[in-house]
Amino acid sequence: MTSAPALDCPFPESGFDCDFQRRFAAAQAYVDARPGSTALVVRDRDGDVVWRNEHAGDMVWTASTIKLAMAADLLVRDRAGEIALSAADRAAMDAMLFDSDDKAATELWMRYSGPDHTAFNDHFPGLGLVSLRPQPGYGRVYPYWGFQKTTADDLDRLLQHVLGSLDPRTGRTWSTGCARSPPRSSGACGAPARRPSRATRTAGPTRTAAGSCTPSASSARTSASPPSSSTTCAARAGTRRARRPPPKPPGCFSPAASRPPASRLMPSHTRRWAGGPTAVRRRGRRVRAGWTSR
Repeated sequence: MTSAPALDCPFPESGFDCDFQRRFAAAQAYVDARPGSTALVVRDRDGDVVWRNEHAGDMVWTASTIKLAMAADLLVRDRAGEIALSAADRAAMDAMLFDSDDKAATELWMRYSGPDHTAFNDHFPGLGLVSLRPQPGYGRVYPYWGFQKTTADDLDRLLQHVLGSLDPRTGRTWSTGCARSPPRSSGACGAPARRPSRATRTAGPTRTAAGSCTPSASSARTSASPPSSSTTCAARAGTRRARRPPPKPPGCFSPAASRPPASRLMPSHTRRWAGGPTAVRRRGRRVRAGWTSR
């Protein structure tokens, strides 16, 4: 008779109600049946209660979670006048958080980690990452944001700092945007990935006038940059496709127009070898490609 309450409320010391405690028990039973170990930390900020399992203090790879600490540190330093974040820096922070853009994170790390690359790590303990440790062996840059370890307890303290202790004048717009913005991918904010619609995936740049290209919806966020050499321009004449498209405007690249004929895909200097492919030019004429018989 005395075991029934324990089954109904398996973690009474957590402070959560029995329904949540049973969910914690089910989650723990699931991860126990999986390979390896999984750290679990659940906090109710309204009731100021927390439940954690026995692996919450284990060191694990930070992966992209460290990007949240990087953004928080940059905002704190910018507010203190130590650095001056540009519009490009804030765009990189947006890409780093919402799109989990590793290139943007590396650019910010190399720009603001100092000559010895330790500036971020020196500030991380003040954000709650007291157990975080950089790991050697990744490359010439040490410490590097993508090769560090921390604990689930550290990440809990980081979220507490960002949501509760960060200066509202510094992080109000950014933190609320992180929580309320529509999900674009699995970034540091934890937004789930959302597959773009078929129209967005297949739409390409369209020609609006002679010598101009308009990027599709899928590249709207990068429309401020000039068109790259990989941009495809659709050449149209009236309602039908012209047999001979007009000259491409600068910066536009047409794969179909620039692709060499199939007969020239094989190097012309290839010599005849027994049992191998051949495409040899003789007296200025190309010999039909084929396989030799000797």
